[in-house]
Amino acid sequence: FIAYGAPYFCYGQSIYKQYAKPDKNTIYITKYDSNPPPLNFRSFGIKDGLPRGSVTAFVQSDDCFVWLSVQKLGLVRFDGYHFRILKAIAGDTTSLPNDYIFGITKSHKNGLWLASAYGIIWFDLATYKAKLIPLPPQYVESDGYGLLEDSRQRLWIYKYAGASSLLLYDSLNN
Repeated sequence: FIAYGAPYFCYGQSIYKQYAKPDKNTIYITKYDSNPPPLNFRSFGIKDGLPRGSVTAFVQSDDCFVWLSVQKLGLVRFDGYHFRILKAIAGDTTSLPNDYIFGITKSHKNGLWLASAYGIIWFDLATYKAKLIPLPPQYVESDGYGLLEDSRQRLWIYKYAGASSLLLYDSLNN
């Protein structure tokens, strides 16, 4: 049920406006089906390979993998059947720099932006290599920030824990 204008209620195929009579600028679309098809869900848990930990965010990449950020565990890739955990490897400067990831967003450049306790991590989906981008200390001190890449490939960083603030990172010009 979609209505443009004031609030409406839908009862079967009848529509009743809550406050006033409809006007000519209001569009009503409704569908009544007394026999809706059943919804089927598949649940994935620890027995299916889902790692223990808090899944804080997830996103689907263009190659159809689902990527999960699991707090205090790392980055997890799901191909529809199996979970693969990507963790920090000591001494490897191209692996994830840490496992404390609490946010994830997709990039227009075949990669993922990861919010971590030590800064932003750029994760290249073609090479599976990571690069840490430091943040100001007030961002790194808490797990209270989110990420969004806009259509101009700029990364917006919003700190919502404590005193709110907004940073803009131009990834094209570093």
